Amino acid sequence: MNKTLKKNLLFLWIAVLSGPVVLAQLGSQPVTVSVQGNPVVAYTGSYALVIGMTNYNAGLPSLPGVSMDMADVKQALENQGFKVILKLDIDLQEMDDAFSNFIAHYGQDPDNRLLFYFAGHGYTVKTNLGEELGYIVPTRASPAPSLPPAGHCQSLSARKHCNPCDSS
Repeated sequence: MNKTLKKNLLFLWIAVLSGPVVLAQLGSQPVTVSVQGNPVVAYTGSYALVIGMTNYNAGLPSLPGVSMDMADVKQALENQGFKVILKLDIDLQEMDDAFSNFIAHYGQDPDNRLLFYFAGHGYTVKTNLGEELGYIVPTRASPAPSLPPAGHCQSLSARKHCNPCDSS
């Protein structure tokens, strides 16, 4: 297991175990935590969208370790009770659809716990106002532009699906 994956799995482990959790079965069982010695339902479902990009083909180098890492990430999340939706080597439209469908299906219940995990190329662009915008890059995208991505349609803004009013 490579060093980056170990760090990511450690982060996931800490995030998932931030309280005493009773393991849920593939997202369908409630997650219970102890509050002052009493069990309290924290989440009724746990769902993860895991996206891995290995085969880039438009000027970006391939990432051969990602496909092997995805199995480990999926297993680690399932061991913590998440139902995992796994997508590998998808293009921009497929990635946009995966986020939209995942949020539409699982994100409407405020008692659900959602986790997004992406392994692949990405970049950050600083706007004229000094704000940093993060972008994740699908398989058939060209390398990151040197200018802010206004109109750049080959990568997906990390903010797009977190803020439904923002279409960038």
